[in-house]
Amino acid sequence: SIPAEQRGMGFSVIMLINSVTTTPGPVVAGVLLWLFGLVPSMRIVYLIVTALYLSAAFLRLRLKETMTSGDPIRVQEFWSSYPKAIRESWGAWKLVPRSMLWLFAAQTIMMFAVSCVQVIQALYARDVLLIPESIWWIVFIPLFLSMLVVSMPIGKFVDKAGRKTPLLLSVLLQVPTVLLFLYGNFTRVLISMALLGVVVLLSNSAGSAMQTDLVPKEKRGKIIGFTNCVGYIMTAIGMLLGNWLYVSVSPQLPLYLLLASIVPQFLITWLLIREPRIREQ
Repeated sequence: SIPAEQRGMGFSVIMLINSVTTTPGPVVAGVLLWLFGLVPSMRIVYLIVTALYLSAAFLRLRLKETMTSGDPIRVQEFWSSYPKAIRESWGAWKLVPRSMLWLFAAQTIMMFAVSCVQVIQALYARDVLLIPESIWWIVFIPLFLSMLVVSMPIGKFVDKAGRKTPLLLSVLLQVPTVLLFLYGNFTRVLISMALLGVVVLLSNSAGSAMQTDLVPKEKRGKIIGFTNCVGYIMTAIGMLLGNWLYVSVSPQLPLYLLLASIVPQFLITWLLIREPRIREQ
């Protein structure tokens, strides 16, 4: 629904709204942890999350379609149409530019490598960096604050400079982000999380805008569905691998793997992804 020339700003505004609503989250979690301890506070948080998800589901019922074509959804036909949906998703890749395939490859590599670290992040901070779990919630505050501060400038940057430059910058910024956490203390981890907010904004805003520029709107559902499916599979594998490496080989190895993944991410983005001359509407 966002005009092509304003997509970077549009996706950044979405991230801004997310940042505004998530910034108080770590503080709430810290207060609950202080009052009730780890397990009871986790249960309270899950109840809160369930209530908020149900509220979001109710609000989504009020959304209006921007596409007027297409067949109505019939729940009873969902499973029987699943093989057809997979075939059509594969077939949709023949109708999109090759740059979309390379964008998908770079994003999948990043999701896989990041998931290796996400699953052990808190454990590494507690066991290797010796950051007490009672103050772990604090490190998420600079993450959301940085996203809050830079979301609008990054959106404008994506629309003015194009999509590729912000994508390359997001890859390069992963290097100090990972190194500060890998060899961190409490202060370095705070800086690392602030940088992570910038990386997430650059990657998501530019990547989403680029994907929308490249894919015709009648194929976007199939392409997004396929990329999400593969991304979730690779995330699950990455979490299993990250946990195994942390426990069985070395706590630092998942972070080294993330650092190594930056090289193919950068080369694919730099050499193989091309912005379209005419953006899809």
